[in-house]
Amino acid sequence: MENLHQNHKFSTRKTGNSAETLVVRHLESLGYKIVERNFYCKTGELDIIATDGKELVFVEVRSRHSDAAINPLFTISEKKQNSIKKAAQIYLMKNPVDLPFRFDIAVVTMNPEPEIEIIENAFFEFPFR
Repeated sequence: MENLHQNHKFSTRKTGNSAETLVVRHLESLGYKIVERNFYCKTGELDIIATDGKELVFVEVRSRHSDAAINPLFTISEKKQNSIKKAAQIYLMKNPVDLPFRFDIAVVTMNPEPEIEIIENAFFEFPFR
């Protein structure tokens, strides 16, 4: 049973990495500049940090296998949003930038062909800025 759980975690991580790579390519095709991927800190992780020319964008990537699967937007709880916001705050303290910022969500539907939907300003920033 443990091996099955480990295989599922590996499969989920592999799907997540594939989805992130697809989102990076998509954002670059739209003119975004990727600043960093997978920023880790004690409060959480930021999947993609990019600029779109006028704003710094923190992108949370969510994937699903098909349209029949639950929409990944429903998996981003208030707790997860707070974790992302705290990680962004730490990122900005370590890497000050003179740009406004926003939080986007990229939803990748993997089958039959990958489709990417970007939801801009998916949730609001923290109050310190």
